[in-house]
Amino acid sequence: MLTLLWDITSKCNLKCLHCYNASKYFFSNKKYDLIFNYDIEKIIQKLHYLSINHLHLLGGEPLLSQNIFNILKLSNKYEIFVSINTNGTLLNSDTISQLLKFSNLSQIIVSLDGPNEKANDEIRGKNTFRRVTQNIRNLVLAAKNYRPDLIIAINTVVSKHNAIHLKEFPEIMKEMGVKYLFISSLYDCGSARQNKMMDNKYFYNFIPHLVELLRFIKNEKDISIQLDTKPKLATYINRLLGRKVIKIEPFSCNAGESLIFMDSNGFIYPCASTTQPMHNYKIDFELNIKNIKTCKEFSLNKIFKNFLKIKESIHATYCKKCEFIEICSGICPLYKSESKFIPLECQTVDFFQNKLFYSILTKKYRIVNRKKYKINNHVERVIVDMIGQDYKVKEVVDMLSYDYKIGKDILIKDICGYILDLVVEGIIIEKKEVINNEIY
Repeated sequence: MLTLLWDITSKCNLKCLHCYNASKYFFSNKKYDLIFNYDIEKIIQKLHYLSINHLHLLGGEPLLSQNIFNILKLSNKYEIFVSINTNGTLLNSDTISQLLKFSNLSQIIVSLDGPNEKANDEIRGKNTFRRVTQNIRNLVLAAKNYRPDLIIAINTVVSKHNAIHLKEFPEIMKEMGVKYLFISSLYDCGSARQNKMMDNKYFYNFIPHLVELLRFIKNEKDISIQLDTKPKLATYINRLLGRKVIKIEPFSCNAGESLIFMDSNGFIYPCASTTQPMHNYKIDFELNIKNIKTCKEFSLNKIFKNFLKIKESIHATYCKKCEFIEICSGICPLYKSESKFIPLECQTVDFFQNKLFYSILTKKYRIVNRKKYKINNHVERVIVDMIGQDYKVKEVVDMLSYDYKIGKDILIKDICGYILDLVVEGIIIEKKEVINNEIY
């Protein structure tokens, strides 16, 4: 599938504290929305010929575009699926009714940056919470009757203003009838950069509250959370909670390959981040949808040649010793020139994970499912045998350190990680002490 992220307008009726596009659309004198001086059907037709089969409409606020319903209609004609990101303020009954007519509209994602009025409105503006939540209720009710297959989701961008409220989202979601929560981390650009919302402590605040939310929804069958996480963070969360909460999947940059971006003037880029002034990124050559005449002109390998070359190896120095280097592409290609760039998410995970490792050194575990256990090497066999013989984790580390002449600090990371992974797999569980009929 080839997805086009399309800013169909630069206009917006809100001024969010973290606005990703503020520096591009609101702090600039450049004129936008010029693409719609051109025939819209020709645009959609060209997108179809270029094998784009999914449009994700963005802005600005896409519902401010007078062309949105025409885009939906023509996309339907050319069998292109559409999803929309909206701030939800303009989802009145008429707009909802029109949107639900399009069978190719697969998803509506509504931005809500807090589960209550105070948290949300501090970020998105006064009275937006009441207005948007009521609009979501109306949308859910209408979709239930006319488009039960339509996915309706809430997207929240985590910041220091709302992280503490993450675990409260399930309650308001159930009240509104929304099943899907998309959680996004902050982009350090636009208004977020101007308002200094991103700092070195960002993930130290984000991760504990994310864990709290995931722990809270353990038994919530009607709530689904989508996270765009690197395997290191996903693994840490699973290890901390002792169960498979997040699927460990390869993490890679899809920009310029399965995903591309088009601004409201019709210019095509590998992704939206390449248009941010802070990156000062120069594309190989300017390509506008209006000027494409044949499919031969639109070879991703050709127009994004330099960008794709950068992506071939984008591991920062910090990544070189990571256990997930084979399945994680590393840092954003736009930061590749910064050789000493440290991915804050991964650095923070390492801090929390080391605390977790040291916290289990005095613990004992017992084997509960040998059938699931697969022995990969002699050391793993030794670790499991010692666990079965009632050794503490620290005693396992001490013995292997002595036998193999390896520093304990190195072994703590490897052994504790392995033991916690066995817990996640349901092979072992922590052994609790019973004293005077009390479990400790």
